[in-house]
Amino acid sequence: MLQDFGKFLGMFLLVLFSFTIGLTQLYDKGYTSKEQKDCVGIFCEQQSNDTFHSFIGTCFALFWYIFSLAHVAIFVTRFSYGEELQSFVGAVIVGTYNVVVVIVLTKLLVAMLHKSFQLIANHEDKEWKFARAKLWLSYFDDKCTLPPPFNIIPSPKTICYMISSLSKWVCSHTSKGKVKRQNSLKEWRNLKQKRDENYQKVMCCLVHRYLTSMRQKMQSTDQATVENLNELRQDLSKFRNEIRDLLGFRTSKYAMFYPRN
Repeated sequence: MLQDFGKFLGMFLLVLFSFTIGLTQLYDKGYTSKEQKDCVGIFCEQQSNDTFHSFIGTCFALFWYIFSLAHVAIFVTRFSYGEELQSFVGAVIVGTYNVVVVIVLTKLLVAMLHKSFQLIANHEDKEWKFARAKLWLSYFDDKCTLPPPFNIIPSPKTICYMISSLSKWVCSHTSKGKVKRQNSLKEWRNLKQKRDENYQKVMCCLVHRYLTSMRQKMQSTDQATVENLNELRQDLSKFRNEIRDLLGFRTSKYAMFYPRN
């Protein structure tokens, strides 16, 4: 779910920055009107193309335009009669932005969320089984005896654990303890190696069992397998050889009765 939101946010920012750069390059003239020196961007009472003289102003205008908080007049305002083409191009850019963001990206977000929900719904049985197993295993874990906030008070079991761990720490700093610790490290490494080997064996057995079950399922449903294809190929080759022999024999036989001119 978070990955889908990240992808959508990246595409939205890419589209927003692309149209922002285009409108800024289109309307950037390098001057501001004298009557609107005190207002900035979309906060001016009389909107004009001065909003698009900066990258930030254009970005704000396009962002709020999605929520209908910026009027389309700020994109098509003309300063003089000779700017009709510039105004038309700006209106086309904003219309394209509206179609891409409001229609395409919004529908894309809905489709991505629907796909994520469908994946979750398809695996809800497995998720429920794992959650139930995790809940049952939590009852057998060696954790706190009392629930919070009563676990703040040390229990007799906690005191025994503290004493045993302290005694092990003291014994580990003696000469015998150091030798024993080295031996325990070797045993731990051997045990870890055995666990890895057992894990590999179990995984190989699982893969072999899966392949065997799939092969049996395909054979039971009369689906084509590699062995079936090889048998069919051999039968076809035998049939072709027999047909060749038969046709060759008949050709030689009829050639006796119908000699060539």
